[in-house]
Amino acid sequence: MENEINGAILQIVKRADKCDKNTLVETFVNLGSLLPLLKGCDNHILYGRRGTGKTHILSYLCTLLEKQYDCPIYIDLRILGSTNSIYTNNQLPIEQRVTRLVIDIFSEIHDQINSFITQNDTAKEQYIVEAVPILSKISEELSQISIIGDTTVENRIEMAKSNELELQATIGTSSGLEFGTSKRNEDKKVEQITQHGTTVRYLHFPSIMNLFKDLLSIFSPHRIWIILDEFSEIPYDLQPYLSDMLRRTLAPLNNIVIKIGAIEHRTNLKIQIDNKQYMGLEIGADIYSCNLDDYMVFNNNDVQTLFFFKELLYRHINSLLPDGVKYNDSTKLISDLFTQEAAFEELARAAEGVPRDAFNILSVAVTNDFYNKVSVPNIRQAAKKWYNQDKEASVKSYKEARNLLNWIIDTVIGERHARAFLLQSDENHELIDFLYDARVLHIIKQSVSSRDTPGIRYNVYSIDYGCYVDLINTSRNPKGLFEVEDENGENDFCKVPQNDYRSIRRAILNMAEFDSHIQKINTR
Repeated sequence: MENEINGAILQIVKRADKCDKNTLVETFVNLGSLLPLLKGCDNHILYGRRGTGKTHILSYLCTLLEKQYDCPIYIDLRILGSTNSIYTNNQLPIEQRVTRLVIDIFSEIHDQINSFITQNDTAKEQYIVEAVPILSKISEELSQISIIGDTTVENRIEMAKSNELELQATIGTSSGLEFGTSKRNEDKKVEQITQHGTTVRYLHFPSIMNLFKDLLSIFSPHRIWIILDEFSEIPYDLQPYLSDMLRRTLAPLNNIVIKIGAIEHRTNLKIQIDNKQYMGLEIGADIYSCNLDDYMVFNNNDVQTLFFFKELLYRHINSLLPDGVKYNDSTKLISDLFTQEAAFEELARAAEGVPRDAFNILSVAVTNDFYNKVSVPNIRQAAKKWYNQDKEASVKSYKEARNLLNWIIDTVIGERHARAFLLQSDENHELIDFLYDARVLHIIKQSVSSRDTPGIRYNVYSIDYGCYVDLINTSRNPKGLFEVEDENGENDFCKVPQNDYRSIRRAILNMAEFDSHIQKINTR
């Protein structure tokens, strides 16, 4: 049986966008209140690191919406359009880049609604008669052309039988300014257009909103769900404009629901114009946020995390086993896969809340010892190997980030005997963000406060399991997340991050000390 289970593990598809719809449904595991929250009609942005399952969750949501005859429109923003990276071309005016982006998104919405209509057997005839004309009007709106810049149209009149010469001119496409006299029938008119500027598509927001209102009245009581995945792949400077378009056109409509999948620190929903006005979407007012790390990080809720990963492995492995050997419950499968419960718990801890990393670590462990159950040493060896192959290799390509990671390991693990640290929530550090993207740092708690620094909020970062797995069972093994001072003034290491502490001075990481460290290295 171990061989069949281990063989199935090596066949697991690790990216949701590579799976068919049936597999996504069969392998989906709900995370407590997350799915009911996303099924609600409020607009949401779902935050999560790469590999945490945003695409799987949003794709599964689409299948549920289809069953209730709503119209889900799933758009992967990584592959939107075919304009040769016009969005990222900073040589182009931002107006042109934004306009192209908006047009591409509305065109995709138009096309998917059209497909929904033609594939809906229950109301196909009604939809074709009533909705298709509205879709045609939306398409016409998208095809409108506007000229940014100066445009001159000259109509030169050449006369074949007369010595008279008459000139008619129009300055600008909308002014209609002209002068001249009447023509005889034998006149020959030659038109010459001089265009200064770039032709771009123009979108009139009120017209689009009114057309969607008409469309929704036909679909009622069913809804249109706009699901924008990989939002953070849109260039950072364009994101507030796209968000503002959503706020002004689709978000106000009752039967349109917007769900967004994004990486939090790579997302720019809003630009504050002044103390009253803003462009984009405001968290808590226009859209609500939820974060996958709140559900899946081992240090936040180990019971919930263990349940999730147990069901995740059960559903993925069971879907690949032959019918005669499928399991009826997850407990039996976990027992047959691992030598002991502690080995499974070690995998959940090593994954750091990232399902894709859990699959990869388990695959390495099975590959290294295919004919036996997976043990704790197997997991630790596999986690180290996966860290070296994937995460460390990524960090090595960026010298400054590698220097910072080495300094953090020396300071936090080496000197403080901890495996986590705190940074102020309102401070941005490019290198920290890079290490977070590389999944060697993980945010396990946000907005932590301390009574010795009132008014200041901190984020808790944990160091990846692969950075210290070699130290486990040695004298240098981290003693806990970080050191805090309890109510009696005694220092101790916390195991689970809390919202408030008496004192966390020794846990705060001072980035200025890293800058001094680098300066000393450079002056040697």
